[in-house]
Amino acid sequence: CLELIKEENILAHVRCMENIFATELNHMRDKYESVGDVRSIGLMGAIEFVNTKNNKEPNAELCKSVFYKSRENGLETILSGHIIRIAPPLNITKEDLIKGMKILDKSIKECLS
Repeated sequence: CLELIKEENILAHVRCMENIFATELNHMRDKYESVGDVRSIGLMGAIEFVNTKNNKEPNAELCKSVFYKSRENGLETILSGHIIRIAPPLNITKEDLIKGMKILDKSIKECLS
C-alpha cells in the first residue's frame, strides 16, 4: 500500500487538491450565515452549522438536512452532530472534487431556501 502511494505520487496530488478543497470550503463559510466555521487538512474537511455566525449556537437540524440533501444530490458525507465531515478519496480528480463541492454548496442553498 505504501509503495502504491509512492509510485502514484499520491501525496503530491493531495497537496495540489487540498488548496482547491480549502478554497471551496472557505467560500461556503463566507457565503452562508449558517456556516459557522470550516476546517480542513489535506483532503479531510468539516463544515460547522450554526444558527448565526454571531451566536455560534450549533444547528444540528440544518446539518442533518444538508447531509440528507447532499446524499439525495449524489454526494456522500459524514454526519456528526452539527458538523458535516467530507473525506474524498486521495486520488480524486480536480473535476470530481469541484463537482462534489458544487453539490454540497447546492445542497446548503436548497436547505436554506
